[in-house]
Amino acid sequence: MSVPAPEPAERADATELEEILRDIAAKLASGMKPGWSEVTIEWTALSGAGHLSSCSVVDDRGRSRGASIPPDVNDLCERLRDGMYREGVGTWFTLTFRLSRCGGRTAYDYEASYDYEGRPSELFRPESYARDLRRYPRDDAHLPDWLREQLRGLPNVYGGIHLEPGPDPDPGPDPDLDPDPGSGSGSAGPAAPVHTADDGDPHAPVPVNLLAAEPVAAPEAEVLVPTPQEFVEVLRGEGWEVGDGEYRGEFTFSNDWASFQTMSGPRLVRFAGHVDPARWDELEAMFARTGWNVGIDFHGEDGEVSREILARGSVRDTVRGNLHASGGD
Repeated sequence: MSVPAPEPAERADATELEEILRDIAAKLASGMKPGWSEVTIEWTALSGAGHLSSCSVVDDRGRSRGASIPPDVNDLCERLRDGMYREGVGTWFTLTFRLSRCGGRTAYDYEASYDYEGRPSELFRPESYARDLRRYPRDDAHLPDWLREQLRGLPNVYGGIHLEPGPDPDPGPDPDLDPDPGSGSGSAGPAAPVHTADDGDPHAPVPVNLLAAEPVAAPEAEVLVPTPQEFVEVLRGEGWEVGDGEYRGEFTFSNDWASFQTMSGPRLVRFAGHVDPARWDELEAMFARTGWNVGIDFHGEDGEVSREILARGSVRDTVRGNLHASGGD
């Protein structure tokens, strides 16, 4: 089951856009402490992926400081981005809005670029750009090189190595997790981000990184989730290159026709990446040789699931997951 496409954007007319811009100016002015002379916000967003923002203020004595953006301004920026969509051209990723005050009068100006020399932020994943492009379509002529590169990195395979069907074990506390991220203990590297599962979403990552931990045996069930050592040894034995992942305790594995990253939870190893569609059979055969309980979704160029392998004991499309590692939006 694929992620539903976002609703297409509707372009606003000039009067509506002017009203939104005036509202942004008014909300900023009313949300600032007395004594300000200039406010500048920078606001970057992708559809369904949240936003990044900053706000700087210059007071009437020329001193600069940071400030919080009034919450209503975020909503208005979302409306403005939606309303400024141009058919075939898309919409902007980053808005720079400046509000100045001199005497009793205020004035504003803004910049909203539809193209960039590079990515507006390193924090957004290829899936987020693909989803944004579905809401704000661009003709080929308006796809910058960096965006093309992001779309080429879009995963077309999502998978998971599951426990065999059986009683659901309670893993209890994980002794390998560092209880104090600031203490300096544990292995080097950033901790994996904590994801919160949405209500009713069976695919959202569990907020624990388990690939660094030993599997927990389930009573009356054979556990076929590999330990990290087994995972590495088997894949290397199959000729894959295995390296450290972006987050502590995670892995990358690749060869000349596929590249994956892991992002795991309790009793489950998740992976996502890109595979040459002509080699899907080889990937399936490799995982079949491991004996692991693997489920995999294969996605075509349209983003729809074109082929799937269901893990034993799973419901349909249980492996899709909302992956952070090269996946899930």
